[in-house]
Order: sequence, then C-alpha cells, then structure tokens
Amino acid sequence: MTLLEIAVVHHRTPDVLRTCLTRLAQWHPDIPVHVYDTGPSDDAGEPAMLEALAVHPHASLHGVPNVSYAATVNAALHHAQRGENDGVVIVANADAFIERDTIPAMLAPFRDPQVGVTGPLGRTPAGTLQDQGLPYRLVTRSLEGNGPHAVRDAPWLSGFLFAVRLAAVRHAGGMDERFRFTNEDLEWSLRLRTAGWRVVLVGAEATHLGGSSTPDAGRFLVEGLRGGMLVAKQHGGPMRAAIQRIVVWLWAELRARSAADEQRSSWRAVARMMRHGRFDESPFGSTLAEDAPGFPDAWPSR
Repeated sequence: MTLLEIAVVHHRTPDVLRTCLTRLAQWHPDIPVHVYDTGPSDDAGEPAMLEALAVHPHASLHGVPNVSYAATVNAALHHAQRGENDGVVIVANADAFIERDTIPAMLAPFRDPQVGVTGPLGRTPAGTLQDQGLPYRLVTRSLEGNGPHAVRDAPWLSGFLFAVRLAAVRHAGGMDERFRFTNEDLEWSLRLRTAGWRVVLVGAEATHLGGSSTPDAGRFLVEGLRGGMLVAKQHGGPMRAAIQRIVVWLWAELRARSAADEQRSSWRAVARMMRHGRFDESPFGSTLAEDAPGFPDAWPSR
C-alpha cells in the first residue's frame, strides 16, 4: 500500500513542529509533508515557523481556519484524494514524535484489504502509555513489549497519529465536524468499524506531548463533555445515552459547587446542557479561540 503523504496539524508551536519534522526528515525524507497551520504566525513568530519547515526537504505549508481538529483533518484528506485513487495518508499532530519503526509498523497491516486505519502506542514525555480508558487501556497493555509489528484490533484509536486508507474515507466518510475538539477520533473509529473496516493498533511507539497548543479555557472542558454525549447518542443507544447524561449532570452540579471559582461557571454550563439535553450547540464561537455567544453564563441558548 502506497504512503501518499503525511499531514501535520499545527497551531502556534513552531519549536514543537520543528522536532516533529526533524524526526520525519530523519527517517522519511522523501515523503511529502503538508503542514496544516491553524494559527498563522505574526511577524515575530514567522522566522521560527520558516526554520521549522526548512528541516524537512519536502515540507509545505497550508493555512486553514481554526474551526476544529476534524475540519483540519478533513481538509488534509480532501487534499490527498486529489491524487491517486487509493493509498494511505498519515495524519499527525505537531506534538507527535515518531521513532524509526513507527511508520513502517503503521503501514504493514494495510496488506489486509479490510484494514481502514492504524495507529501506534502513544507515550507521554514521562514514558507512560497514553490512557484513553477501558477497553482501550487493555489493548495497549496487551501490545506493550511485543515488538513494533505486533497488532491488535482496537475499539478506537487516538487521533494524535494515525494512518488511514483513502478507500475507507470514501466509504465511511471523514471525521464528523460536529465535534469541535476531542471525541472526533473516537466517533470516527466507531463509524469505520460499523462500516466493516478494521481499526488496528500496532506495537510501535510515538511520543505525544499532549495539550501543547490547548489553552486553559472553560469551553474546552465543556466541549469534551458535549462530544461524549454525541458519541453516546450515536453509537451507544438510548439507555447508554440516558445513563451518561444523568451521571454527567450530577457530577457537573457537584463540581459547580466545589470547583475553583474560575471553573464554576463552566460546570454550571455543563449542568444546563445536560438538564436541557442541548448537545447540538458548541461552546466555541466561529474559531477555537473564541467562546460561543453568551458562554458560559447564558449558554446554551434557549
């Protein structure tokens, strides 16, 4: 299976991007790398950005709106599909740092025509395995120490680094852009599996810094819980969604009383969202850098 290109999603962390591209240039200098930049640099940051791009001989820059991670990934997949009819595209966050065997191990499972997407084991800078809860945790632990080419079918993959077959994208669709930040990788994996594609985790590893470009703003907390409800409603069934809604609602009511003062308004917004069952409205404005109108005290709207 041909690796067509590597897409790197970047937001205002040129030093982190430079490390990412240095690793790619070290082991994959001939593969085109397209950097999708959601936060154009100002005059002060432009030199660092240009220096970062210069470390890879085939890196190019594409400016995209800072609407959502899903929208940026879909833009990258759309760009890739202008070329060959089939093949594999790798998508990486700028804070994903590969090892020598990461990409070869991610590509190997595509010999099976039913494999739609693959991903590696992610480690934090401290060396611990990236944790995305059960049952993902059990799959990662079953792979750990078994070598880079060990494989396991997984319930979902982390979106920090993955390889996807373009035929699977055409069949099942790209990421769901209702998800503005987080949960889009979970929903996409579940949808690919439902459509008959294998979702495969490999034993090769990559470091994921995590949160390197995410600000400490209440809208990110609220969006994560909103996205979790969208996934539950779409893939978990009515009973699962109802239970999750009640649990998160009670938790939010408790946190609205016990959290730090600067967080309480966000938790009150979560409680209102759960109480009214309003999951169609994101706490983000037109970009991820903006609150929705009225957020948090008069959100969601009625």
